[in-house]
Amino acid sequence: VIPMGERLWLFGAAGLLFLAVGAAGGRPLFPRLAARLEGVTPAARHRSWLLFAAMPVLLTSALLLAASLPSLVAFVVPAVDHCGAHGEPHAHLCFVHGPALPSLARAPGVASVVEALALAAGIVIAVGTVRGGVRWSRQRRLLASLLRTGATGPGGGFTLVEGPYPLCMTIGAFAPRIILARSLYACLDARQRAVVLAHERAHAARRDALWARVASIVARVHLPAVRRAILGEVQVAAEQACDDVAASAVGDRMAVASTIIAVE
Repeated sequence: VIPMGERLWLFGAAGLLFLAVGAAGGRPLFPRLAARLEGVTPAARHRSWLLFAAMPVLLTSALLLAASLPSLVAFVVPAVDHCGAHGEPHAHLCFVHGPALPSLARAPGVASVVEALALAAGIVIAVGTVRGGVRWSRQRRLLASLLRTGATGPGGGFTLVEGPYPLCMTIGAFAPRIILARSLYACLDARQRAVVLAHERAHAARRDALWARVASIVARVHLPAVRRAILGEVQVAAEQACDDVAASAVGDRMAVASTIIAVE
């Protein structure tokens, strides 16, 4: 039985390899997927790009589970351990009897390279987490300050806030709130207000803020250019999906288009 440290080393090395393969595959697959999604409804495109953002993570999880499942089952039910039935190298990650290729796993320099990659990945994740936490904290303070100036809008369901900027947004991942600048609200007629509120309510119902945050996290393993392109597609698809909902709510797609122009 190999030590737990070596088992975890093998598991981590396989995970890094699978993540690298998934991330590298994002660049050639992106334009193909973009072409396939032309003409697809915005809601379906949004779901597709979310899945694509998570592709390396999902692929890695599935491959690690498939490769380690026989070993995990053997831990729980030793009687079904099948390694004794064949003495040949095999593709699964066996935590009971050791790696199939011990010479490669213990080759000089291999462990150091993998450990260096793991350390670099850990540093990148840690720095990204800290920066994201700082941004989130600043946003929370800013929005809390903003909401203190606000009041419930006519009819309820949204908040009007004071300020020089024409704010129009839905905030909150789990308890979405719609915020409109009073100055912007005053510039819109009744039809345009209905379109804006229908659009923002669609964001709240779809939990777009939550999915955008999830996409930004799982897409970090993609190459930077691919990650930016994916997140851009996710945002555009979400906006267009909400435009479709607003058009259905007011019964006029041209009203939605003219409102978008007016707000801009």
